[in-house]
Amino acid sequence: MTIGFRPEHTELVGPEDGGRPIQVDLVEDLGSDSDVCGTVALEGHDERFVVRIESRKTPDLGEIAYVKPRAGAHHAFHATTGERLPD
Repeated sequence: MTIGFRPEHTELVGPEDGGRPIQVDLVEDLGSDSDVCGTVALEGHDERFVVRIESRKTPDLGEIAYVKPRAGAHHAFHATTGERLPD
């Protein structure tokens, strides 16, 4: 099974709040929101990660930010076929 979630269904949290650390390498200002892009280490591999947050909470480039999906906002997919699994 693969778990996914949309960038707008994540939030910045503190390191003690169960978030995943990402190395911020791009911040795209979209007006009231910003897309924060970076890499996260998952199972020994670096994966690209995008989080949409309020522009006033934007981390700095190079910073380690902690992100966490909002509860109940994830989607499950079949690991082989990629088809979405029912909730």
